[in-house]
Amino acid sequence: MKKNPPPPLVSCRLMKAITRARFFILLVAVLSLPLISAASASYVRRSFPKNPAPRAATEPAAPRAAAPAARQASPVGAPEAAGFMPFLAAPLQAAPESVAVYQGACGGTPSSSFTIGQTATLCARVSNAPIGVRPTQVLRRLVIVHPSGYIVAKVNVSDDSEDLVLPIPGTATSEIGGEVVDNRGTWQVIDSSYSTGAPIVAAVFTVTDPAQQVADLALSEAAVDAEVAPGANVRFRVYISNHGPDSASNVEITATEPQSDAGQSGATFVSASKDGGVADGFTCSTASGTTTCTAPSLAAGANAFFTLTYAVSGSAAPGSAVVHSAGVTSSTALRSTRDSASKAAAQVNPAAAPAACNLTCPANVVATANTTQGGQSGAFVTFGAASVEGECGAVSNSPTSGSFFPVGTHTVTSSATGDSCTFTVKVLDTAAPTISCPPDKTANAPSGEDHATVDVGTPTYTASGGGTVVGVRSDSSAAEPKALNDPYPVGLTTIVWTVTDADGRTASCTQRVKVNSNSCGTDTEDPTITAPDDVTVGTGAANPGCSITLDDELGQPEVNDNCSVTVTVTGAPAGNNFAPGTYTLTYTATDGAGHSASDTQVVTVVDDTAPIIAAPADATYTCPSEVPAANASQARGPVVGPDGQFVRDVDGELVYSGPAFENCGTANVTVAETNNGGAGSAANPRVITRTYTATDGAGNSASAVQTIMVADGTAPTIAAPADVNVGTGPGAVSCDATISNATLGAATASDNCGAVTVTRSPAGNTFPVGTTTVTWTATDAAGNTATATQTVTVNDTTPPVITPPADVVVYLPLNSTATSVAVNYPNPATATDNCGGPVTVGYSPASGSVFPVGANTVTITATDGHGNSSTAAFTVTVLYNFTGFFSPISNPPTFNQVNAGRSIPVKFSLSGNKGLGIFAAGYPVSQQISCSTNAPVADVEGTGTAGSSSLAYDASSDQYHYVWKTESSWAGTCRVLTVKLNDGSSHTANFKFK
Repeated sequence: MKKNPPPPLVSCRLMKAITRARFFILLVAVLSLPLISAASASYVRRSFPKNPAPRAATEPAAPRAAAPAARQASPVGAPEAAGFMPFLAAPLQAAPESVAVYQGACGGTPSSSFTIGQTATLCARVSNAPIGVRPTQVLRRLVIVHPSGYIVAKVNVSDDSEDLVLPIPGTATSEIGGEVVDNRGTWQVIDSSYSTGAPIVAAVFTVTDPAQQVADLALSEAAVDAEVAPGANVRFRVYISNHGPDSASNVEITATEPQSDAGQSGATFVSASKDGGVADGFTCSTASGTTTCTAPSLAAGANAFFTLTYAVSGSAAPGSAVVHSAGVTSSTALRSTRDSASKAAAQVNPAAAPAACNLTCPANVVATANTTQGGQSGAFVTFGAASVEGECGAVSNSPTSGSFFPVGTHTVTSSATGDSCTFTVKVLDTAAPTISCPPDKTANAPSGEDHATVDVGTPTYTASGGGTVVGVRSDSSAAEPKALNDPYPVGLTTIVWTVTDADGRTASCTQRVKVNSNSCGTDTEDPTITAPDDVTVGTGAANPGCSITLDDELGQPEVNDNCSVTVTVTGAPAGNNFAPGTYTLTYTATDGAGHSASDTQVVTVVDDTAPIIAAPADATYTCPSEVPAANASQARGPVVGPDGQFVRDVDGELVYSGPAFENCGTANVTVAETNNGGAGSAANPRVITRTYTATDGAGNSASAVQTIMVADGTAPTIAAPADVNVGTGPGAVSCDATISNATLGAATASDNCGAVTVTRSPAGNTFPVGTTTVTWTATDAAGNTATATQTVTVNDTTPPVITPPADVVVYLPLNSTATSVAVNYPNPATATDNCGGPVTVGYSPASGSVFPVGANTVTITATDGHGNSSTAAFTVTVLYNFTGFFSPISNPPTFNQVNAGRSIPVKFSLSGNKGLGIFAAGYPVSQQISCSTNAPVADVEGTGTAGSSSLAYDASSDQYHYVWKTESSWAGTCRVLTVKLNDGSSHTANFKFK
């Protein structure tokens, strides 16, 4: 992740730097004063009441200083450094120096807040302070500083732990040095170097008043534009901070338009803005030239700053000043109002003529390749812009600083308006030089001497092209150069060894040479030595190597002797570079008389460095099929450069390539996958979480997560089959049709992600009469759908089913000449339809029509609601009233016996004269039959000799006489005479001829 650069507030940074510098100067001066007991009511005087840092009475005032920064190591050359060990980088001490504040006795309850009138005292304690090698040597001083800047208590630190007790103030104000000061606010406890006065470590505590909230508002300002031309804009930056101890309510800052000190018009308001700080809630408004910035509250420790811009009058006289003033108020009581108002001025000068632009490029740059881009080895190289003289405007570099440069030599051009220059960036693919110093040396000066000759040895190094090595002593100067083999003075001397390779790259290390004074004389006592406690340490987080360099972590032995002592250590690996394992270090103290004592320390180093793993970049896919399968090999680890350090990009972020990193071997990488159950659509994406975990042989593990989103927002495409039109067909018994899948057809569908499921609705194959819309739906794996429609039209083509009534037989009226009769149908026909609706039934001829004699067909037509029709028929038969043959003819089964060749009178009645056209065509007829021996026989009387057959009607008897002429050849046979009337009825008589 990119780190945001700090705001470009040069003046604010400069102010802070000046503040710190002045604070340290003041502290040195104050701490050089004699000790004053807190109980003696005698205090160091101060000249400016608002500075929270301690200072002497005659020192100039300085802006507020923040609490001292985190502990810094003692200066390398400090003569008070005690207990020196050859391989340790700092004076021997069991743990880091610290300052703590307690309520009541030291070692009790730590506290950082006290109240006015609290009956208990507070105790400040410094722990793990270094001890001088001489009994009277003092390395530290502990002081308590009042919020007003007075040092109210101090003590020299004569042991590695020292306490300083102070009663908690009983009143809100008190008098110090003849001045009334407010006891409420932030106090400081400072552990400082006795010799230099530099703060080493500090703690703060607050004193509050339960009876009244109080704040400490400080207002200051500065001219951003120290010089300004007439008619130009000038900016003033106003700073507000609350040093507590309580929040300030209803804070109001008022700034007026600048005035000229020459009596002319000053400047008019242009704009106001809140530019920074940690306080929120400020709003600014301007009316009648006065700018007011207000906030409902400003918390203790909070700050803000504003930039006010004004237009300087065009008539402003050169040499005059434009003076800006501001003030602050609050509804909360203030410790002091001395910092409630501020002023700043800008000088009016004529605009200077622009000087010619002259650029001076930075020195050529040499870098070591530590990463790759697009398959090329190289490095991201940063460099400064050219220095500017004259009016040049913006300066740009091409390529820009932070660009990637492949291996080779590249020209960088710095350009501005009016000038340009070039320098080179050389990127090497050889390893940068490395150097390891020879062991630190300890020697005893000969008796009565303050120098000792020391063989410092030579460093080991690697450098391309051979390299050159130079060692420079800390006590060497241009005025008095010292060779490495010159004697070394009593105390600590450092040697900075530097190797330079053929390309100008350098690497350095520092060796220390300690010379003890020899005051042993006729010493006969052995020194005593207690090794530091056993130590168990880990290789540490993000360690690129499978070892750790131990220094202060080892601690320091306790050594006692009545003369100078040299301490040596054996058992430590070269360069104190400890790999995981157990080591026994032997500490040996040897005094100037040659007496020695030893003790051991066990150092255990465990691999607690977790692997470093990066998951593949988060990804988004459209289709599930595009998502690559999870594989542990997809995880990545940071790149280790030729210098053994992790490679970082231009933003300071690790560069990843290759497998997961493990400092002590190879990590076992596993990958586990979960998902949110999403469908994978745009509305409900499927989110896959892959957790890559690297575990080393020591059980350390680290994980990285990749998030994969699958979101298919594209619907499938689908085309329905052709519309279908069918009929129910003959014989259908229901008002629908069953349509096969082959007839319906199938929709065709496709999708950008492959497989598609196609369904239709309705899903069955039976469709009712009418038009049914079939909806075909294509659904892809993500649930996206598309539809197409098909119409299925079923026509009712099935005619009704008719059941006709029974045939009707009627007789002509008796005793009439009528040959036709009106007939009403006694029973209606019935009709059913597959669709069930009403069916219309019609008769032709209609019931009640007049029918002639004989068989007549009546046609029945049934029509359903869809216009389908069917027909059926029944017969209406109109018969004569035939009652049989009259004498002399007998009706069957009797055989009428007659002579062959005679004409036989056949008589019958039809109940009325129906005319002579009563026979059916071709009738009467006869045909031979067998003569039955069982049938009765009756002789026919009244036969004649007519020449041919004939028919006549006798009205008197209402009989028809048919004269049947027989053939002589029929003798000895039997025949049946069939008389078929035109009503369709047939009547027979049996004859036996003789």
